[in-house]
Amino acid sequence: MLGAVGGRQTIFCPAFPRYTVTLVDGILYLGNTPLGESFKRDDPVTPMTNSNLVEVLQMQTRRQVGLISREILSQGPDAVEKYICDDDAASFYITDAADDEDMARIADFALDWPLTTGADALPVFLARAWQQRDSSAKMTEAKTYLSASPGHEAFIAGSCAAATLSQVAFFEQRHPTFRVDLIEASERSDYVDHILSWAADNISSGPIGVSTSVDVKSLKITQGKLGRQGAADLADRILGEVASGLHLLGVRKFVVAGGETSGQVMNALGVKQLAVAGFDELSGGYCHQAGTEPTSFVLKAGAIPKDDFFFIAIERMREADMRG
Repeated sequence: MLGAVGGRQTIFCPAFPRYTVTLVDGILYLGNTPLGESFKRDDPVTPMTNSNLVEVLQMQTRRQVGLISREILSQGPDAVEKYICDDDAASFYITDAADDEDMARIADFALDWPLTTGADALPVFLARAWQQRDSSAKMTEAKTYLSASPGHEAFIAGSCAAATLSQVAFFEQRHPTFRVDLIEASERSDYVDHILSWAADNISSGPIGVSTSVDVKSLKITQGKLGRQGAADLADRILGEVASGLHLLGVRKFVVAGGETSGQVMNALGVKQLAVAGFDELSGGYCHQAGTEPTSFVLKAGAIPKDDFFFIAIERMREADMRG
């Protein structure tokens, strides 16, 4: 992508101070816990055992990876520009950010960069910076409700974050939920058909759920049997095939828990383009695919809280249907 846009350097800043996700000295913290000591250490798809994102990214590229520290950020955009223009400057930079002031500083120096990536919160601050630079810029009201997507409703959960586990349990008390047993699935060639048969029997009565989410103890048992990557690959395949099958059964409103799971569902459904709603209590994940079979999604990061999140998300999509 960097080559395609003619860029020389780009930044990665997954910090989201609003949700206590911060970067200090290249170390990512979830609250006060380093990434490698958090629940992400045992993530079934992308286990994060190293909290140092400079090292994590460097292992994935031949390009040099550097760090733009808070110390450099605090000196202003000119200091950052001087730092990254040295002869031995890196191509990729992890950028510290511990609060919204840091995010604003990053937006100031990266405002004209052709590519920024790996950033949840940064687009908000880039938009504010663009508005400050150009007072005549046209502002449009962000949409709370997208187009209608008549059809059944379901959630698909692959995250093992504590928040997602609570949300699945909360939903399960009220609506049918299929708990995927990956060990059993590894021994049955018809396991996805089994899930979809269950779904067909329950889907007309209201929203349903399918989940591979488990606690750390159960996850380690599964990984001990299937291997870390084997468990991750199997979970990915099952949830993708289930998403396709649910769509064939008429599901047109999906709540998906987990970043990697969201990507798997999008790929399985062949989604190429989405309309995106404004950032609000759904944390930016509400989107809609137009076409002959319009489908709506709420894609949530595993750690986003609220036990009743799935219900809030489904209700938003229902209200969109009523508004037409």
